[in-house]
Amino acid sequence: TLEYLGHAGKASVLDGGMEMWEREGRPTVDKPTHGYPGTFEAHVRDDIVMSADQVRARLGDPAVALIDARPKNEYTGERVGRNARGGHIPGAVNYEWTRAMDKANGLRLRPFEELRQELKALGIDQNQEIVTHCQSHHRSGLTYLLAKLLGFPNIKAYAGSWAEWGNHPDTKIEN
Repeated sequence: TLEYLGHAGKASVLDGGMEMWEREGRPTVDKPTHGYPGTFEAHVRDDIVMSADQVRARLGDPAVALIDARPKNEYTGERVGRNARGGHIPGAVNYEWTRAMDKANGLRLRPFEELRQELKALGIDQNQEIVTHCQSHHRSGLTYLLAKLLGFPNIKAYAGSWAEWGNHPDTKIEN
């Protein structure tokens, strides 16, 4: 979201989240804290997102890798949830978002070389245009970040995700 809004400053992600922070005995407070005022002017970056029409136009293009970050039962269509249809975008590969986390290490990201090899085994490499999505582009935010951390130079988000694709009557699906 920060990148989409044109934030060019420093941003950080807490690897392992609050679970790891607290497990390591790091300090927390139970009272409100006050930040320091700053200025920020948004500059929307449409170059890092794709619309449904843009995804549809690139279906079957070997230069594009669609990563579906949903659990396998959503990807296969076994679980439809809040959608009119189940399944996945044709050609998308399933890389469930928590797969990148090390459950034995407080949900920190697993070693980058392991993650790179897993993506390669799925047919994804850094020379492709990577497009991440899930149900509502919350879970796939992590796969977007992961691709950035792995040094993939061309990453986009399909923010409409399955909530849009799976509910549109004219989109192709696989299941």
